[in-house]
Amino acid sequence: MNSLLPGVQRGVDHAGMSSTAYWYAAKPAAVAKVPPVTKRLPVLRDNQNNWLMDKRKQTTSRVVKPNREMLAMKRKWKKTQK
Repeated sequence: MNSLLPGVQRGVDHAGMSSTAYWYAAKPAAVAKVPPVTKRLPVLRDNQNNWLMDKRKQTTSRVVKPNREMLAMKRKWKKTQK
């Protein structure tokens, strides 16, 4: 069984909230190297509520190619942003 268990916790950060997701693999795998602290810092927002993201500080384990369902949801979301 595959599952994703998101959680929202009250934290001691400037936004007052943080999120954590736990993912349990179906089979054992090698442990990934932990990214440096500079790539694990929270992403903040400015006074206009815009995300202050720096691509150099982001980290990802792999590139995910969107499937049809993901593309459809992205189009639906974009319509709500107009």
